[in-house]
Amino acid sequence: MYKVEAYLDRCLRSCLSQDIPEEDYEILAVDDQSPDSSAAIAASIAASHPCIRVLRQGHAGLSAARNLGLRNACGRYVWFIDSDDRIEENCLGKILETAEKQDLDILRISAADVRGGKSAVSPSRGPELWQAGHWSMKVGCSSVRLSPYSEKTS
Repeated sequence: MYKVEAYLDRCLRSCLSQDIPEEDYEILAVDDQSPDSSAAIAASIAASHPCIRVLRQGHAGLSAARNLGLRNACGRYVWFIDSDDRIEENCLGKILETAEKQDLDILRISAADVRGGKSAVSPSRGPELWQAGHWSMKVGCSSVRLSPYSEKTS
């Protein structure tokens, strides 16, 4: 998170508005030494939602923040969502079910641009799933990136 105080509450609440129990997934919010109140907003929401962990790093940019999240993720699947985005309500269960049923290696989900009161799904980022290097099937949902939770086994 970096300078996203205007969007972060909406983003995190959309990740919490899912159709699977919060104890079945985790949300990692990485503070990239944001100078605004982003870290405080994340910590406040995390206080009442144990599935949210706030990680902190010196200002190192998006790639470093994602790498820190990857190193700390406990889940089998990792999904990234930008702090100024939101995800569709109740879509994680279907996405997780599809990934597990199809034994997918990669999942790419469509994104909708909803700026300025208009909405358009990007055709170049269509909802597609990959399995062992070939197209498997399609599923419709908003862009979502987070990490379903499971215990580390190391």
